[in-house]
Amino acid sequence: MITAIQRVLGRRSFATAKALPGSALERFGNYGILECPLLRRRAITHDTIVFRFGLPREDDILGIGVGQHIEIVATLPSETEQNAEIRRKYTPITKVTERGHFDLLIKVYPSVLPGGQGVLSRYLYSLREGDKINIRGPIGRFNYLGKGQASFQHTNRSPQVTKTFSKICFVAGGTGITPGYQVIQAVLDDPSDKTELHLLCGNRTESDILLREELERLSKTGQLKVYHALNSPPPTPSVWQGLVGVINGTMMKEVFPTPGDDVLLTTCGPPQMNSVVVEEGSRLGFRPELIFKF
Repeated sequence: MITAIQRVLGRRSFATAKALPGSALERFGNYGILECPLLRRRAITHDTIVFRFGLPREDDILGIGVGQHIEIVATLPSETEQNAEIRRKYTPITKVTERGHFDLLIKVYPSVLPGGQGVLSRYLYSLREGDKINIRGPIGRFNYLGKGQASFQHTNRSPQVTKTFSKICFVAGGTGITPGYQVIQAVLDDPSDKTELHLLCGNRTESDILLREELERLSKTGQLKVYHALNSPPPTPSVWQGLVGVINGTMMKEVFPTPGDDVLLTTCGPPQMNSVVVEEGSRLGFRPELIFKF
């Protein structure tokens, strides 16, 4: 098992970053394997579960930066191989300062779809408390540094951009809420960080909205504005007061601030949605270099 995983780690396809000093990921070596036991899981919608995994020590932090990811590595049966090397990236929804554990928000598919979508989530669903997963990290091309400052690369080969923003706009589709949620928590945890936050979430139905209560609580400060769009809203118009339809430029223009040199637009969700956000964002006046795809 470890041999197969080590072969995976030799073929990095994502931008890697250094683990935070003194963290669990640093102690096990940057990009090395860290085994994490499942502590518990909690269903939050009909098909989405929060999995809590433990760290080696109760006082450990995981070691990723704000907006970065970990990668789960497993050897599982696939459509073409009995022992395929499977890797998936996830952004924890716990704060990067959380100690002893981290939480992953994951959509669990009822079956594995063509192309292998859902194979790892089905594996996670099969785990019992105490079973261990193998992770590596940190991974990612985005790191929120605090007080509006973000450092990011558009591709692994593009130059690093470090810039301070007064406003950050997030577009999230489904579980694509996770990196934006992590940044939002970091901003609102720092009373001296006055960055304005605007979040547009797209989901199929009202029951699919993720982290709704948490976002409502965070938005009470007034620093965070949250907007929801549903493909299939409730049949009674008076029941749903949010936006209707798939994410589009009209919605973005309605809810986001005027683009400028100090406004960052980010997107995380299905590829088609991300493409729409980039195209429509550019049309609305967001500078291409200030539109980031997680």
